[in-house]
Amino acid sequence: MFDQSADSTQESNVILFADVVDSTRLYETIGNVEAKQIVEQTLSQLSEIARKYDGEIVKYIGDEVLCRFNDPDKACNAAVEMQKATISNDPAKKILKIKVGMDYGPVIVDGSDVFGDTVNVAARMASIATTGQIIITQIMQDRLSPLNQEKGQIIDRVPVRGKAAPIDLISVVWESRDDVTKFAGKGFTTANAVPETMTLSVGSDNLTIGSKDSFVIGRGANCDLAVTKATLASRVHAKIVFKRGKFVLIDQSTNGTYVKTGSDDMLYLRREELQLWGHGVISLGSEFEGEEDQLIYYST
Repeated sequence: MFDQSADSTQESNVILFADVVDSTRLYETIGNVEAKQIVEQTLSQLSEIARKYDGEIVKYIGDEVLCRFNDPDKACNAAVEMQKATISNDPAKKILKIKVGMDYGPVIVDGSDVFGDTVNVAARMASIATTGQIIITQIMQDRLSPLNQEKGQIIDRVPVRGKAAPIDLISVVWESRDDVTKFAGKGFTTANAVPETMTLSVGSDNLTIGSKDSFVIGRGANCDLAVTKATLASRVHAKIVFKRGKFVLIDQSTNGTYVKTGSDDMLYLRREELQLWGHGVISLGSEFEGEEDQLIYYST
């Protein structure tokens, strides 16, 4: 499947890092022998999943496994199955939580090891990811099938060592969350009138957005609406777009977005969408526990 000759070659591959989370705490709480067994069991299952999708296990680095794939979609599907394996209902499996980072690009294959910028960027994606996340680059996202591309949502833009410009972070949404409220218009009227504008208020600031705007909200100074005092907000936390005759809030964050509708229903979004209609309040990353100037009031 892969060229493992002694001579170095260069080819375009997906590099995947899967990192076991909280292993240090596990060693401290249950002891070295049992913790080592659980970590090794987790890495073994991750490796088995990678091979199932025609991936190659390049090496293990502490509590992390580095894999190489020829096919971006197979790599993405493997990463999703890896994450799903960590939420198994079978306690006997003792699989630890993980975080995954991936990039696609030219890789130097030297014997059984890999080198190059793609490897470094994939490692950076894994270091940025939080527990349960799959973070990929825009380059990787562009090479996925339409079905897998739909799972990707931009969540931030960060500088990466060796890159002239910041790169977009794409989160691959893999969870099936029955406990998360699905939006389907809950709490909103289905009146025929289509709102042409939406007003957002934060503290003493009032902003109006129109049906042709795409409006980015977050803690970052470059956002269209910067809520700098919301300490649990992501730098690029969410955006509001107008599609199919509705203003829609799209969460792109790590900690999620809380929305109170005009009827006082509270909805929680994490990498999901919600139609905004009428009036209500939005809180970035926390359950309405912050100061008033951290809350976003909306009306259409």
